[in-house]
Amino acid sequence: EFVALELYVASRGNGLSVEGPSVRN
Repeated sequence: EFVALELYVASRGNGLSVEGPSVRN
């Protein structure tokens, strides 16, 4: 769960807020 949260924040920082979490989920 923490990994997903950090990944979400990192993805948003990279401008991949949609591709990051969406693909992981």
